[in-house]
Amino acid sequence: MHAPVLKPEWRLSANARKVYGLVDCNKFYASCESHPLWRPDLIGKPVVVLSNNDGCVIAMSMEAKKMGYKMGDPHFKLKERLRDEGVHVFSSNYTLYDDLSNRVMMTLADMVPELEVYSIDEMFADLTGIAGLQGFGEELRNRVWGWVGIRVGVGISATKTLAKLANWAAKNWKGLSGVAVVLDDKRHELLLKRAPVDEVWGIGRRYAEKLKARGIVTAWHLASCDDQAMGKEFSVVLQRTILELRGIPCNDLELNAPKKKQIISSRAFGSRQQGWKPIEQSIASYVARAAEKLRAQGSVCRKIDVALIVRKATAESFSDAYSSATARLQQHTDDTITLQGAAVSLAKKIFDENAVYAKSSVALSEICQPEDLTKDMFASVSSQSPRARVLDAINARFGKGSLRSATTIGEMPWSMQRGHLSPYYTTRLSDLPKLR
Repeated sequence: MHAPVLKPEWRLSANARKVYGLVDCNKFYASCESHPLWRPDLIGKPVVVLSNNDGCVIAMSMEAKKMGYKMGDPHFKLKERLRDEGVHVFSSNYTLYDDLSNRVMMTLADMVPELEVYSIDEMFADLTGIAGLQGFGEELRNRVWGWVGIRVGVGISATKTLAKLANWAAKNWKGLSGVAVVLDDKRHELLLKRAPVDEVWGIGRRYAEKLKARGIVTAWHLASCDDQAMGKEFSVVLQRTILELRGIPCNDLELNAPKKKQIISSRAFGSRQQGWKPIEQSIASYVARAAEKLRAQGSVCRKIDVALIVRKATAESFSDAYSSATARLQQHTDDTITLQGAAVSLAKKIFDENAVYAKSSVALSEICQPEDLTKDMFASVSSQSPRARVLDAINARFGKGSLRSATTIGEMPWSMQRGHLSPYYTTRLSDLPKLR
C-alpha cells in the first residue's frame, strides 16, 4: 500500500471550528477500590475487579496489567496465582462506582459550558472559546483529583473522535502529564500516524481485523481513505469516523440522553435455584429495579416480559433453555406494585418445580411519556403512580431499599456471589472508615 497523504483540505487548519474535550477516569473501578481516603495502602499495588458472581476480571490497576493479567481472565483459574502474587481482589461494587462517578461528573459540570455523560467514567465537553486549553485541561485534572480523589486523562481536539484519540495519547505518551491538546496540523499528523487503528473510537475488533487486512493499520491510514467508498462498503458510521479524524465534526454533544424504549433487569443467580420462593423474590426485585429506572426518565410502560433460564454446562461451553411469558397491562403505568403483581403472575405460569434455574429476567417495553398518551376517562388510576413517588422519596431520603414490597424481604440465596465486596464507603454510614 502506498504511503497515504492527508490532503490540505482535510487538515485541522482548514476544518477546525469547534473544540471538544474528553475526560476519562484512569482505571476507574480499580481507582475506586484503591481510593486514597479509604485504602491508601493499595496505592501502587496490583488490584483486580471481578464481574458479576466473581466470574472474570473486568478491571485492573496498571500494576496488575504489567504483571500479565488480562481482561476476561476467569477468576477460578487465577485464584492461586492472585494469592501467591499478592494481588488484591474485589467484587464489583456498583453502588460505590456509581456514586464516585456522579461526584466526578458534578465536579466537571461546574467547570465546562456543556457536557455529555458518555459512560460511567467518560464525559465529553464543548470547550469552544475557552482560552489556554493546556492549562484548562490540567485544571480539570487537578480539580477532580482534589475534590473526588480520582485521576483522569484529558484529550482536547476539533472533533469527538479526535478528542477521544487525544485522550488515549494523554494516558500513553510520556511527557504529556495526562493532558493532550491536538489543535494544530503538526500534532494532528503525529497523533494519527502513531495511533493504531483499533484505538479509534468506534473501530471494534472485527472492523480492525478487516481494515488491517487491507493495510489500514493506523488512524492516519484510515483518515486518508475515500470516505464515501468506505461508507458504502462498511457503514455510514465508519464514513463519519473518517471525516472526524480529518477534523470535520459529525457528532455533536448529546446533552439529553435518549430515553430507553426497553428496560431489562436480569442477572445470573449466585447459585442454582429450585423452588418457587427464590424465583418469586428475584422477579419482584428485578421489577423494582426496572421500575425505578422507568420513573427516573419520567416514563410509563404497558408491556412486561418475564423469562426463567435453565443453564446446562458442558466441558466446552454451556447452553440455555428459556421459558418466557408476556402480558400487556390494561393501561400504561410506572407503579412498582402493579408491575410486580403482573410479573409474578407470569412467572407462575412458566415455573417448573422440577427445574433448577440459573437466571431470571424482566423486561419493560411499550414505553412512552405520559403526555404522549390519549387521556382515558375510564381509567381507574393515573398512569403515574403517587404511591411510587412516595416510595422513591422515602428511599432517596433513608437509603435505597429502605421501603420495599414484602416479597423482596428476607434471605436472598439467589443473589450474586460477591465474596470480595468492599464497603459502601460513600453511601452507607456504617461503612465509613473508623479512626482507632
